[in-house]
Amino acid sequence: MDYVTSYLQSRTLLQLEDEGMSQLLTLDDLISHVIQTSGPSVQSADEDATPHRPSHPQPCPERPVNLKDLAYLSRREFKVVGGQIGDIISELSYNNLTKQINEGKNEGFAQAEIVRGVLRVVKPGTFRDMLMLKEELSLPELQGFLRSHLGEKATTEMFQELMCARQSDQELPRQFLYRMIGLKQKLIFQSKHANTEISYDPRTIQEVFLHTIYQGLGVKYADLRQRLRPLTSNSNVTDEEILSEVTKIISDENEHQRRLGQVTRYKPTQAQSAVIETKDKIAKEQQDSQTIKQLAAQVETLTSMVATLMDREAAAPYYPSPQRLQPATNQPTTYQKKTFLCQKCSEQNLQDCSHCFVCGESGHRAVGCLKRPKIQGNWNRPLSRDSQRLMQNHSPNQ
Repeated sequence: MDYVTSYLQSRTLLQLEDEGMSQLLTLDDLISHVIQTSGPSVQSADEDATPHRPSHPQPCPERPVNLKDLAYLSRREFKVVGGQIGDIISELSYNNLTKQINEGKNEGFAQAEIVRGVLRVVKPGTFRDMLMLKEELSLPELQGFLRSHLGEKATTEMFQELMCARQSDQELPRQFLYRMIGLKQKLIFQSKHANTEISYDPRTIQEVFLHTIYQGLGVKYADLRQRLRPLTSNSNVTDEEILSEVTKIISDENEHQRRLGQVTRYKPTQAQSAVIETKDKIAKEQQDSQTIKQLAAQVETLTSMVATLMDREAAAPYYPSPQRLQPATNQPTTYQKKTFLCQKCSEQNLQDCSHCFVCGESGHRAVGCLKRPKIQGNWNRPLSRDSQRLMQNHSPNQ
């Protein structure tokens, strides 16, 4: 039995196209045949007298075997495809990851298996360490952590984005349509969850989507907008119908442009445009040459004027200033120091004087001399108000 079990769990069977299902059915038929042939049989006395005839086993109809009932067989693990989840940059979106988790639930995977499969795509980092240290992490808790970490937009924000979306300058009509279809599917998928704050009706989302497709196309695709008008007016139209119609319209327009490009080749028109361009070029070159000539003449005039001024200055007589007439000496200029002497010392021609400059006595300076005459500023004449007072005092009326 051990040999049979090891054979069934070998890689040889798992690498087959049916993963060993045919071998398992063959083994089941052999076991059924052995059980039927080796079972106890109750025979009567009459049957003992008759010679024994080997009984041929009836063919057993093939029936499918559920691999979940065979615990000893290796089972396919739950895997998340599409990228990995990092601390800063993640290759998977929350909607894509949630869709794969729901598919795993429908296939019969346990929540613990799904949690292990999701943890395998989380890159090493702080987020993975937090999830691994979480005791008894359940699938709803894991989905809540993933939604917060991946920064999934709220339904109101996505609905507002769907209402105000428009085609960019570098975006083709099909690329704009793909982007709007993806945004619509995200909004519908997000509105189906029970933990969503605001849920939108799929019919409302479809009407807003069609309105955005019609109003959001660029100005240079006005013909495409007009031809899509019947489809965008029908709220029951599918995404495949809109895509096929856009592809057909773009294909027809490209063929129309190719046909027009092959027919409209006018050689005289091209020759005439070339002649006009040549004339404009020649006129521009002539204008530039005239401007250069004018600038050269102005420069020449300024040069002659400067030369005339220099000649006049050279021919004028030279009158040196009195300062220039003084002989130049290399000796440095000396300044005589002013000396303060009293009258007696100055009469005796003494250089050092320690007397007061006012009274000629020693022991104090002229600043604090008490014999300095105190003469006010108006000693030589009276002020105007003093003369008026004198005149009033000596008036004849008094």
